[in-house]
Amino acid sequence: MKMKIKMKQHNKQELSYFRLKLRSYMSEHYPERLGDKEFITARADMALTAYCDAVAQGFNHLEAERIASEVLFSGLHFSKYDTLISVLEDEFERELPAPLPERLSLYCCRTRLFKPHSTSSV
Repeated sequence: MKMKIKMKQHNKQELSYFRLKLRSYMSEHYPERLGDKEFITARADMALTAYCDAVAQGFNHLEAERIASEVLFSGLHFSKYDTLISVLEDEFERELPAPLPERLSLYCCRTRLFKPHSTSSV
């Protein structure tokens, strides 16, 4: 019985519209974060809740989808991966033919080569 429940929960996760939508977006713009299942699950759950709440408040499905998408993609508008690809393609077009910019950008993001700067004063 436990196995059936576990399989249903797993299938529910795999079939989640918001999870699939977020994974698709992240595969293009944040491939280094695709392994963060906890983030993806939490964000997809938050988007589903926002969608259900919006429908319950009387929004139509398109409006509810827009509201849920705002929650789903919150904070994911600036992609270091996309920026690196753009810079490498623009500045090193001859030196780095495709698909090298994508590979190098993914490597840099996965190894955390570009860490956020501290804003504290020294």
